[in-house]
Amino acid sequence: MVLRGVRPGRLVLGAVTVVTLATASAVAMVLWAATGPAARVRVYQAAPSGTAGDQARAYALGLLAKLRLPDGARQAPWPAEPRRLPQPVLPYWPTYGVTAQALYRTGASMGSVYWFLTRHVPAGMQPRWPGNVGNGTDRYVLDVPAHLPRGIAHANLEVVVSPRGSGSLIRAEVQVVWYPPRSAAEYVHPGRYRSVTVTVPKLSDASRGDTVTRTFTSQAVITQLAALLNRLPGMLPTAFYCPIMRVGARPLPSPYRLAFTPRSRRWPTIAAAPVGCFQGGIVVGKHRQPALDFSRGKIIPVMLSLTGQQVK
Repeated sequence: MVLRGVRPGRLVLGAVTVVTLATASAVAMVLWAATGPAARVRVYQAAPSGTAGDQARAYALGLLAKLRLPDGARQAPWPAEPRRLPQPVLPYWPTYGVTAQALYRTGASMGSVYWFLTRHVPAGMQPRWPGNVGNGTDRYVLDVPAHLPRGIAHANLEVVVSPRGSGSLIRAEVQVVWYPPRSAAEYVHPGRYRSVTVTVPKLSDASRGDTVTRTFTSQAVITQLAALLNRLPGMLPTAFYCPIMRVGARPLPSPYRLAFTPRSRRWPTIAAAPVGCFQGGIVVGKHRQPALDFSRGKIIPVMLSLTGQQVK
C-alpha cells in the first residue's frame, strides 16, 4: 500500500510488517499491517516516532477498538487502490501523527448505519458534528475523546458510510497527533534566576500595539512562571495566517514575552514568547530551542494578571 504522492522504501519483516514511505519533502511514513485480532487494520505513522509515537499508536488502536457497529458488520479487505474509496475529512499531519484505518461491510442501509453510529457514541467520546453530515452520497460521523491523555494534542474518530449495493461500506479512521519533544535546555530552574521580566499587550489601547513591561524579583513569582512555562507542550508545526503582515516583511516581536535573568553567569538567560504571526520562540543564552505552545496552559492569563492587564 502506498500513500498518494509517496514512493515505496524498505520492507522489514517480523511480527509486524513495516513499509517505510518517503514523501517529496523527505518526511517518512510507516504503514503497520497488524496481525492477529487487529488484522486488516492499517496504521500510517511518521517515522521515527520514539516512545511518544508508540504510545500514540497504542492509543489510536484503542480508540478504533471502541467503535460500535451494527450487528452483522464484518471487516472487509482493503481494495488495491484505497484512494478510490470515500475519504474522511481530517487534517493531514506529516509529523507527530498516526492514523489507524479499518474497513467494514454490512447488509444494513447507509441511513440505518448512520442512525446507529450517531446513537452509539464510543465510550469516553463525544460527537463533534451535530446534525446529518454528508456530501449527497456518503454520510460522515466524527467523535472525539472527552479528555485527552497527557502528551496527546488531538484525537479524532471519523466514520464514512457509503452505499454498496443493498448494503453499506463503512470506513473507520482514527487520527492521533502527539506533541513534539522539548529540549532539556529550555526547562527553567527557578532557583538559578534572580528576576523575571514580563511583557504583555496594553489592553486599554491594544490596537496601537503598545505593551506593558514589569520586572519581578519575588521568588514566588519566578517559581510560578517557571512552573507554568515548564508545563507547556512543544509546538506542533503549524501554518499561521497573518493578514496584517506584508509578504516578506520581518515579523514584529511578540507582545507576550518572558525573560529570566540568572543570578550568576554560570546560568543562561532564558527568553520565551509565543510563535505565530509574531517573532517568538525560546532562546536559552544565544541558542534557539523548540517552540512551546502557549495556548495550552494558563501562563498568558497569569502574565496579564501580574501586570494588571487582565480582562475584567
